[in-house]
Amino acid sequence: MNYIYWDERFERWEEEDKPLEGQGNDAFILPRYLKLTFEYEGVTKIRILTIPVPSSSALLF
Repeated sequence: MNYIYWDERFERWEEEDKPLEGQGNDAFILPRYLKLTFEYEGVTKIRILTIPVPSSSALLF
């Protein structure tokens, strides 16, 4: 599993093997995507999952 973050300093995507640690009370920084790699009998499948960004203005139903 890989963690994909948006790097605001360089304005590009960064892919990490481990989650990035946060500052203060946050244990980890929430990635924008998770990249899952599955391998079985010589076949590799990659799936990318979108992590929703928390928003204080979004309506919850």
